[in-house]
Amino acid sequence: MGRAGGFGQLEAGDPRRVGPYRVLALLGAGGMGRVYLAESRGGRLVAVKVIRPEVAGHDRFRRRFAREVAAAKAVSGVFTAAVVAADTEATPPWLATEYVGGVSLHDAVADAGPLPRTTVWRLGAGLAEALEAIHRAGVVHRDLKPSNVLLAENGPRVIDFGISVTNDASALTTTGVAVGTPAFMAPEQLTGKRPVGPATDVFALGCVLAFAVTGAGPFGDGPTQGVMYRIVHEQPLLERVPESLRGVVASCLHKDPGDRPEVGELMELLREGAEAGPDRSADVKGWLPGEIADLVTLRAEIPHTPTMLDPGRPAPRPPQPQPRRQQQQQQQPRPGRTQDATDESGPARRAVVRAGSTAVAAAALSGVGYGGWKALKWLFGEAESLFPDLTTADSEQRWVFKGGMDDTFSDDSSPAVSGGVVYVGAVDADFRDRLYALDAATGRQRWSHRTHGRTGSPVVSGGTVYVADDNLYLYALDAATGRRTWTVRLEGSMETPAAPRVVDGVLYATASAMGAAGFFGYVYAFDAADGSLRWRFQADSVIRSSPCVSGGVVYVGSYDHNVYALDAATGHRRWTFPTKGQVTTSPAVSDGTVFAGSGDHHLYALDAATGRKRWTFAADAPVNAAPAVSDGIVCVGADSPSLYGVDAATGHRRWKTTFHSKIATSALTAAAGLVYVGVDGCLFAVDAKSGRRRWKSDMGGVNSFSSPAVAGSVAYISGYGAVYAVSEKR
Repeated sequence: MGRAGGFGQLEAGDPRRVGPYRVLALLGAGGMGRVYLAESRGGRLVAVKVIRPEVAGHDRFRRRFAREVAAAKAVSGVFTAAVVAADTEATPPWLATEYVGGVSLHDAVADAGPLPRTTVWRLGAGLAEALEAIHRAGVVHRDLKPSNVLLAENGPRVIDFGISVTNDASALTTTGVAVGTPAFMAPEQLTGKRPVGPATDVFALGCVLAFAVTGAGPFGDGPTQGVMYRIVHEQPLLERVPESLRGVVASCLHKDPGDRPEVGELMELLREGAEAGPDRSADVKGWLPGEIADLVTLRAEIPHTPTMLDPGRPAPRPPQPQPRRQQQQQQQPRPGRTQDATDESGPARRAVVRAGSTAVAAAALSGVGYGGWKALKWLFGEAESLFPDLTTADSEQRWVFKGGMDDTFSDDSSPAVSGGVVYVGAVDADFRDRLYALDAATGRQRWSHRTHGRTGSPVVSGGTVYVADDNLYLYALDAATGRRTWTVRLEGSMETPAAPRVVDGVLYATASAMGAAGFFGYVYAFDAADGSLRWRFQADSVIRSSPCVSGGVVYVGSYDHNVYALDAATGHRRWTFPTKGQVTTSPAVSDGTVFAGSGDHHLYALDAATGRKRWTFAADAPVNAAPAVSDGIVCVGADSPSLYGVDAATGHRRWKTTFHSKIATSALTAAAGLVYVGVDGCLFAVDAKSGRRRWKSDMGGVNSFSSPAVAGSVAYISGYGAVYAVSEKR
């Protein structure tokens, strides 16, 4: 439970004491609660997880938390964080574990790159021993992943037993949805065809080791469904795993749980490799590379500063050491790289990109007077204060609507706004899925309609709201009253469909399914008035993008790497353009050109009539955010913190701006010369011509994976059961 991100300043609603512990700082927050750094009366540091008051009253969450406490108490090992105390009956309930002054494996790799083989052998041996202790207690972790592994001075630690179960429990939740983190889940977790057991954690361990030594998971990255498909059906990509490690990692990743090694056997193999010490580097301190060891040392020392609760108290500021890699970056700019006013890739920006990592946060926290808090605010992502040319106005939050909360999934519903009403899917206080209609000016609820499953993104046309849910029901509802006009059931079986589109009285929708031969996707055309089917098109793989309809043609992207152009009247294929990666988001059409992003790191400009390529633009990561076009500029986000402005006519980069976290896959909306983008709990408004940030609104750390809806000067965005209305300050 000791987290590797930075330390956060306590807010007005945060407790100052939890049980016998004095709260010092915020370590992190999630769907169930917040985690604090605290100390006992004797000065012992602990990590305290406190359940959010709004969910503590629900039996479902109390049962889950009690299960987490029981699992954590049952586990005792050198490489797990020990439970110190807990009170599941308190108001709110809490759990305290030993504080581990470490860096998460995820952040360590992001900051310093893949780990050397020497370290990975030691990491694997420690994690195998941790799993042995976990399994000995009759528990299956089910969510072993890089962010749940802390690298400490004396070895790794496995944390977070939030979804752990006894080893004879099912892999599925009561709603039939697999629980875990997809890129590190075993095939039996994804399909539910075999029971979850210790071998499930062994599979995850193989994924973690591959990530540690290569910087990527063994089944690639990109959209969730593509990774899931590869885990179930394809062999892992282990070419970059050093040959000495490859056999051990491959043995963990067998599709059949019975073919994987037992933890005890695996532990011995990894210990032998650790003792042999292949590729031992002079830059390894103890068991960690020197740079990461420095960060861990800082992390272990920093919490003792007494000034975190007293920002006004002066404190000495000792020298602030920097990781060697960061020093080298600052002293030696990359050859051939130019920097312009909006390309924040220079030394100052690099200090911000990993604002949540120990490397920077720990140094800042060495002394925190009033000036220190201003620096800390900058370090945690609010770089605008030091880059005044990036932000020219303040924002204001006009209202917030909270329909409910579900900590297991993020919202799949992007709002739609029409006629002074905001329509959005959320979960109500009794955990029932609904479509809400909210007054756009006040946020007050006008009506709600219960759906059969998790509600997707709605679209409004001609006084009717159209929306689908993850049970693949498609609804037509009266926009004024919420009364149902008609309902149809789509074919398929996969997640919440993307937002439908309505053009000239025809409703176009997409859905995907998994069959015996693999995944496939559908594009549908329905009569918008009565729901009767006009035509259906089947692609060779998943379609998760919303259809884009322009000039009598429907454009969609597919996981089979293709962009399809379909005749809007008949569904017949007009052309297909192949890319070298999955096309996961909706194309955009402007002035006879189709713009589509691909997992091959490129944005493509295609002739809308023929499908011929006009130009390509290379990004720094898979282009998984749908492009948005504004005044001849194509704004597009990659699977990275980068947002690009690309000339629509030539494909030349006009600007690039970098945020402190990855851009959500469906997070861009262009309106009135601005592009709105949701990033890591914040909504940004960016000038589409220059890339400069106009304003930013902090949603209190609530992450959003939805696209903002914009009406006039107000943007509406949803995340975890809440809807926010924000705008530039009046």
